[in-house]
Amino acid sequence: MTEQTGQTRQSRRTWKQAAGTAAVTAAALAATVTPAG
Repeated sequence: MTEQTGQTRQSRRTWKQAAGTAAVTAAALAATVTPAG
């Protein structure tokens, strides 16, 4: 049970990291898809 609790805490931290990465990826994708000018 202790391991599961540790995994949950790490999952939350990873989720925040993944959310940040997704935001950066989405911004990069938008910049690539949007035609310049």
